[in-house]
Parts: sequence; C-alpha cells; structure tokens
Amino acid sequence: MKTFKTILLMPLFFLLLGSQCNKDLKTTLPPVTQGGSETFGCFVDGQLFRNGPSSFCITSLVAELDSNKTFIINTRNGIGDKLKFVGFKITNWAGVAKYNLCGNNRGEYSELNGNNFCKFLTDSLDQTGIVNITYFDSIREIVSGTFTFKAKLYQSALGTCDSTRIIDVTEGRFDLYYSKYR
Repeated sequence: MKTFKTILLMPLFFLLLGSQCNKDLKTTLPPVTQGGSETFGCFVDGQLFRNGPSSFCITSLVAELDSNKTFIINTRNGIGDKLKFVGFKITNWAGVAKYNLCGNNRGEYSELNGNNFCKFLTDSLDQTGIVNITYFDSIREIVSGTFTFKAKLYQSALGTCDSTRIIDVTEGRFDLYYSKYR
C-alpha cells in the first residue's frame, strides 16, 4: 500500500517541483557574484532569461576555454521544441578585460519554435555589444562578468523570421565554472 501511495504522489511531486522552478525563474536576475555560483541571466527584449535551481528550467549551461584562447558561453532554455538560446564567443582570450562583440567576437540569440529556427548575431558594424570579464580564476576555473548586446537576423530556417527584428540583450551576468579544452 505504501508503494502504491508513493507511485501516486510522484507525479504530483514533479509537477510541484517544475512549477516552483518556473516561478523562481520569472522573478529576478541572479545576483552579481564572483565565486562560481553557476548562475546566468539577462533580459532578452525585456523578458527574463536565466538558469534556475533545477534541470527542469534550463537544458544547458556551458562555459568553455579552448587551447586557441577562445572562450564560449552557451545557454539553452525551454522545453521540447520551444527553445531559446543565448551565448557569446570571445577570441584572443586574455582573462579580466572588456571585450567588444564585433569581428570574430560575437553575441548570439536563437529561437526554435517547432520547425521554425531563427538565429540572430551581433553585427560587426554595430560595436555596441560588450562582455566585461570581472573575475577569472584559472586555478579554480571560475569566470564571472556582465554582458549586453544587440543582434540582427543571421539565419532563418524556414524564412519566416522577421528580418527587421533587433534582439536587445541587456543586464547580462554570469558566474560559472568553465571547462578547459586542449
């Protein structure tokens, strides 16, 4: 009988856990920290995008530094075929510094809604995007900072994306452990 009750209550537990996570996600940006708190957040066109306390909320959060001195952060948030992606790439990595998102450095926002995929990138001519690395610990492999950028349509899988839309990513912040690749 106890096993039967447990089986009946498990779906309710996961439903409550998932709904609590979504509630937490929609309230505020994570605080600005510098200790490897595994946080990421920003506003995308005024809507909050952030990681949360469980894997129900964000599907992927990756920070990597490779042997070519390229630093990448990629995040993916959503469920099923309704996903949103925010990330950036910095080449010629030098640790704590301000990096303009132009040329080989870029900010990215993408949306997947069913079969429709829209990819937006920072424009080399518009050098308003910045990633400000405020903390870098190569021993503990922690990186922290802030970012902001505007992105224009780069790719439309079905040709149904608005080519005049400008994505405005603001108040971005992160405090992450990163992986080194050789």
